[in-house]
Amino acid sequence: MTTKHSTKNEYDYVTTRHFIKEKLTHLPLFKCESDNYLGIYCRHDFRETFMLHNLRGIVFEENIALSFPADPAVLAEY
Repeated sequence: MTTKHSTKNEYDYVTTRHFIKEKLTHLPLFKCESDNYLGIYCRHDFRETFMLHNLRGIVFEENIALSFPADPAVLAEY
């Protein structure tokens, strides 16, 4: 990931990730240090091939914030 084009919010969480294509040429799926290796990311060609063959078992989300819904207990504190 490049931090040059990635952005963070006021809580210092990365909100936009930009990856260096040249470093991912041999990695269809990969993880990222900036989220403590919790998320799994993929190249667009992997997603396109997956969808083209009507495969199942993976949910793709463009907006990764939607993948981790807010914890109501934490929100209640604010």
